Amino acid sequence: MRVSTGLAPACPAMQPDIVFSQANPVQNTWYTVMDTTPNVRLIRVGLYVDVVGENIELRITADATVLLASEPESAGVHVYATFYADQQDALELTSSLAQILNPFLLEARSLKIEIRKTTALGNGTLHVNVKWARF
Repeated sequence: MRVSTGLAPACPAMQPDIVFSQANPVQNTWYTVMDTTPNVRLIRVGLYVDVVGENIELRITADATVLLASEPESAGVHVYATFYADQQDALELTSSLAQILNPFLLEARSLKIEIRKTTALGNGTLHVNVKWARF
């Protein structure tokens, strides 16, 4: 329980980026990028795969709410997650470079991030980079 001291709350503490790679991922197998972690401010999730046309899915579980996004990929094209709190907590993946400049914030008392590919076009490595803070 957080007790008020009358002072302004501390700023969230930035954490080292999570850099995840899974070589030769098995089709339809979820890989944990960030295991369930308390008090997380999620700032940006970027991902890509090394094989053209693979379909990748990102699953974020925030306070028992599951957010799922899917996107067919081009090899080596970076994709970014976008969270829309005003649209029934929708999560999207987009290759728009504007996402780098416009990160989203998602805060949760408990958060987990997973990734998988749902196609089997090759053995391309899955790559994920997570920028986050702890509050």
